[in-house]
Amino acid sequence: MKNMIFMLLLMLFGSICIFAEYSTLNLGIGAEPFLFSPAIYISDVLWGVTAEIDYSLRTMAGESGYFATLVNAKAGTVAGDPLFFHDKELFSMELGLDTGDGRLIAATGLLSSMNGTLVDLSFYIPSWELKYYFQTERELPNVFISYVGNVKILPDEEEDLLFTGTEAGVEYWPTATSMYSVKIGAWWENWYEYTLYNFGGGPSGDLRNDFVSLLSLKAGGIYEFYLQWEMEVSAQLRISNANRYIPSLLFYEEASENNLMLSCKWTLDFTWNKFVNLKIIPGIGYQQYFARQALGDSGALLDENAYLVLAEGLFHFDWTFDDMLYYIIELSGRRDFSNDSEMDTWNYQAFLGVKIVF
Repeated sequence: MKNMIFMLLLMLFGSICIFAEYSTLNLGIGAEPFLFSPAIYISDVLWGVTAEIDYSLRTMAGESGYFATLVNAKAGTVAGDPLFFHDKELFSMELGLDTGDGRLIAATGLLSSMNGTLVDLSFYIPSWELKYYFQTERELPNVFISYVGNVKILPDEEEDLLFTGTEAGVEYWPTATSMYSVKIGAWWENWYEYTLYNFGGGPSGDLRNDFVSLLSLKAGGIYEFYLQWEMEVSAQLRISNANRYIPSLLFYEEASENNLMLSCKWTLDFTWNKFVNLKIIPGIGYQQYFARQALGDSGALLDENAYLVLAEGLFHFDWTFDDMLYYIIELSGRRDFSNDSEMDTWNYQAFLGVKIVF
């Protein structure tokens, strides 16, 4: 489950796009309850206080290029346990330059948590991307190719990995209010700290290597100037030499991580006026393992391969009276339904707070 969460983070931050037209500084603080299933944390409600700061800047670079940067930091604690400190940071930079008929974009970033989050131990994920668009006319289909990569560093675990690959696709803006794109990708993951098992459950000396391929279809647009929408459908195939060994059952299994992941995600952003904003981001997915036997609640293996059905969502509402002080209500959550007890998890989170924009 944790590997899939990190995979989604890598896909999210592997390609960095910043759209701020000027510099902004946001400060926020609020209270939030957290609810987690036993498989993730504890089956209880935790109340906490969270503070957040983010800064974004976009400026010209040369005659037609641009430079953009984004810094975001979030930290908090849990009521009743003030020594439990959780945090998450994001830093990114992007440079875009026109090169003849095309445009070259170079981006780098770092996603990190020094003390861990409520669902993960500490991690550091530096990422990079080099992307080239073969032309700059928005009204024509625009072919692009990119090289992407990142490194996942887990100081408290032995699951560090190097992720590198290439992507190619086409983006098309037939009008100023509509967009369509198709993308394919192929990546290699080198788990350079992940040693495979032998038949007896001991270390084999071989390291884990995964090949991941992706097909993504996306459409988006603006309706009546108050609704921005986007929908993405994707299929991801993972082929891995990873295996697993269950000591209590003396059970050895090969190809335990080979799977196909299908997902669909929507984004609806309503802005009726400059004072009120509503954003809704629902998503669903299905993951089917090809060789991994499901583990039942009793600890016994089931006579069927593991599968996972997920449903997740984000609801964000903010309003302001002066374009400076924003009041925020945010709800988010994820539910994983699985025939494997190790994958059947859920978590829900709410946030109530204020944000100051400078």
